[in-house]
Amino acid sequence: MGDNSHKFVPALRSQTDFLQIQNVNKNKKIEDILKKTKKEILIGFLGIEKYEIILYLSRILRQLNKRVLVLDCSENGALDAGVCYFREQPTVYGKIQDYRGIDYVNYTLQDYIDTEEYYVFEEKRKEYDFILIDFGFLRIHPLMSACNRYFFVSDQQRHNILRIKEAVKKCSVPFIVVLRDVLACKVSLSYFTDFIEENKCAEEIQILYRNETDTREQIQCQYGQAVNFQKLSKDTKEFLKSIVKTLLPNCTKEEIIKALKRAERGK
Repeated sequence: MGDNSHKFVPALRSQTDFLQIQNVNKNKKIEDILKKTKKEILIGFLGIEKYEIILYLSRILRQLNKRVLVLDCSENGALDAGVCYFREQPTVYGKIQDYRGIDYVNYTLQDYIDTEEYYVFEEKRKEYDFILIDFGFLRIHPLMSACNRYFFVSDQQRHNILRIKEAVKKCSVPFIVVLRDVLACKVSLSYFTDFIEENKCAEEIQILYRNETDTREQIQCQYGQAVNFQKLSKDTKEFLKSIVKTLLPNCTKEEIIKALKRAERGK
């Protein structure tokens, strides 16, 4: 796969990004630790709204007896807002907190570098099978160089597609592009998908058409006491099963379906 330090380097978009990179470069110990081979799988999610995909996926993996950690490194804190535990408890940045069998932690860039919790996390991360990380939309973060796989999520809006295209060019680990909330229009879908073929690390593109039921479930999950998604559309459930199969190729179809059914009930 190549040197981890060159796996993913998003384009600079502001002076703030430049200063963030300076901060990362001052912490060579972090980079040295991240380059070490570990057994857990780190999956980065970049792009537009994807927090519910991360939450659904984490619940399914949990039902397959996988130890899962979810990190919110985004700029909008959508994952925190989508888990009721964090609405009832004050957010403790950098501290791993358990809720219904899945561990969660909120890390901003500064939190991650400047606190001792980082080193606690580096020890505990060995305990997990999967670490799912929401990076927001192309945010600079030191954990980007440690990911084994990426999900790039976009809709049909041209400004979002252009940003995803730039990100894909710089990715040198396996990745999946998710085009969500798709509507039929005069613009050919090939405009949104052809660029993926230019990168040999591309695994597939998943297209999710806009569905009112899925949007309703997405919203209700933010306010409910559990991540319950029984009423998702058939297409979205097939998407989730496909992703799990990609991550766990040795799992049978029956095992994945059983795990999905348990997870969608909020277990």
